[in-house]
Parts: sequence; C-alpha cells; structure tokens
Amino acid sequence: MLISCLGVLVGCQSPPQMTTMTARVEKVLSGQTIEVTLLNQQPPVRQQVRLQGIDAPDRQQTPWGKNSLEQLTSLIEKNNPQKLVQLELDEPNPNALTQKPGDKSPIRPGEQNQRLVASVWQNQILLNVALVQEGYALAQLPRETEEVNLNKHQTELLRAQDQARVLGVGIWNPTQPLRLTPIEFRRSQPNPQPTSQKALPKPPKKVPQK
Repeated sequence: MLISCLGVLVGCQSPPQMTTMTARVEKVLSGQTIEVTLLNQQPPVRQQVRLQGIDAPDRQQTPWGKNSLEQLTSLIEKNNPQKLVQLELDEPNPNALTQKPGDKSPIRPGEQNQRLVASVWQNQILLNVALVQEGYALAQLPRETEEVNLNKHQTELLRAQDQARVLGVGIWNPTQPLRLTPIEFRRSQPNPQPTSQKALPKPPKKVPQK
C-alpha cells in the first residue's frame, strides 16, 4: 500500500498552470545539475540548470553521487528520445518566457554561464521530487538555502523525503547509508568550494560499524 502511494505522489502530478521554458538536455553534470539548450531563445542558448530544492550527493561520494547522476539521466531519457524537458524557473525572466521568433535573446552577454534554478518536468514527472522520493537526493528546507523565492514544491519534496526514509531506499539504505550530507562532504575536502547552502540539521542516520 505504501509503495502504491509513492507512485501516486510522482505519477499523478502535472506541470503547473504557468508558462514554462522548453529545453533540450545536452548533458547531465551531476544528480542536481544539467546542461541544456533553451529552445525558446533566438538563437538557442546553452545554459546550466540546477534542480531547485534538492541537494544530491557529490560525484566524489561513492557510490551515491554516481547513482544519483545515472538516475537523473534515466529519468530524463525515459520515453523521451529528444531529451526535452520543461523548466519551471525559480525567478523566470518574463522576456524569456514570452519571447517571439526573431527577438534578441533576453539573456545578456556574460550570463550564459550562470546557472538557472528550476523545477524540471519530463512527461508530467517532476524530476526534483522523483529524485528525492527514490532516495537519490535530499530535500532542502527553506532555511538551508538562500534562494530568493520560496520553493512552491517544498511540501512535496519533504513528503517524498519522509517516505524514502521510511522505506530505507537509496541514501537512506541502512546497510549503506550516506554518512555525510553533500554540503558536509564538500566542506570536508582539502579545498572546499564556496557555497551558500547550510548543512541539513538531520542527516541520514549513521549505522555503527560491525
């Protein structure tokens, strides 16, 4: 019964009733970052997009980082040969959403390398929630991020994380748990990268070594 409910959580969602940006995924960089071509730009613009409201294991966190990247790739490619997704932007640019063919790109020179923050949809599946539900990423609480806008899918993400924890899947697997949250792991490295995120107050429970 619980597993059936999990299917309802993700499978019955539909994209929000708002204008979204269509993009083609060119590369999956990590379990929370993709590189896309924004198809409504003239000319099309290559852009990095970070999935909003989640924190996936670092690629160096073996095996969780690799698993997360592979799962995101699988979700994007499922029944989707062109790798098209819909981006629900955190801070959408009105010009970008309403741009007509022939208009100049609303993204100014030098902005192409800046990451967008978005909820990413593929075939009516919200990938942000799917990754958390399946134990491939953590949900971020509002106080743990400095994103300007409140994530409208926060409740769904936290519910998905609670269910993943109960089922013990992915990073919550008691036989191979994620021992450090991604932010804790990055801070433990010799040359940690600057970050605005804060560590989760309740990381996955550690299992004593036998």
